[in-house]
Amino acid sequence: MTKTELKQLIKECLCEIDFAPGFRPNEDLTIVSTVTGSDVDHLKTYLLELHRVLKANFGDDIQFEENLKKSILPNEDKQVEITFTIIDIIDALMSKTVRENLQDIHEKLTMWSINEGLVINFNFKIKR
Repeated sequence: MTKTELKQLIKECLCEIDFAPGFRPNEDLTIVSTVTGSDVDHLKTYLLELHRVLKANFGDDIQFEENLKKSILPNEDKQVEITFTIIDIIDALMSKTVRENLQDIHEKLTMWSINEGLVINFNFKIKR
């Protein structure tokens, strides 16, 4: 099979997949979560819980970058940035729903971190 034939086959297969009635994915949403704290174990606990919660909410529609950006701040706190992308967003309404879900996840993680006694500060920032 030639490269051209393979591309045509993939194109035909994609036409057969019903992503949603009349829609095709046209957007991805990339988010950076930054967490800061003095205790490395607290940062690790947050990152693992974030991963678990996002996978539970978005399943196969979420992808995580392998490399974490790590740094030590002037006050000796540690900071970690994790980047993840929510894929296959089909329209503006779905994008709005995903953003609302992320806000809800942030609120739940805030309550979870307080209940766990974690001394951390974290946020979500959508990459443009």
